[in-house]
Amino acid sequence: MGKTLDALHQQLLGVRSSQVNPSLVGSIKVDYNGRPTPIGHLATATRNKTNVSITIYEEEDKGLLSRIEKTLKGAGLNAYKFSKDTVCVAVEQYGHKPDIILHIKKAGEEAKVAIRNIRKTVRQKNKQDLSAIDKPLEKMTGEFIKEIEEFVKRKINSI
Repeated sequence: MGKTLDALHQQLLGVRSSQVNPSLVGSIKVDYNGRPTPIGHLATATRNKTNVSITIYEEEDKGLLSRIEKTLKGAGLNAYKFSKDTVCVAVEQYGHKPDIILHIKKAGEEAKVAIRNIRKTVRQKNKQDLSAIDKPLEKMTGEFIKEIEEFVKRKINSI
């Protein structure tokens, strides 16, 4: 459960204001070889005054840059293809604050679902001792969900 909370913190690390941050772009996942993979694993994201540039490491997958561009646009960012190996995202995103809030809430909900799935898995593995572990497990689940909700609330208030 702690790893789920850490993953949420990592995913929302780049969300600090209504500006796009390279760590935010790097945490967005794109389909690569049939798996959702963070853009940060496939490309380098750097920021200058006007945009965040995403340069892919290799050009083996010809459609990767287009998929990155589509994924970023789907995330509500102003992305455009700059060259054969670079996608740019406009830094100023002031008009997208509701989209950023929606992204934060969605990430929080996904983390809460992951916590509940962990609870479900623990219950299935311990069917014999369910009465002994149920109350502590419920308490732990509730604490983690409350911590996620507080983190999401703080993150929304910070933008």
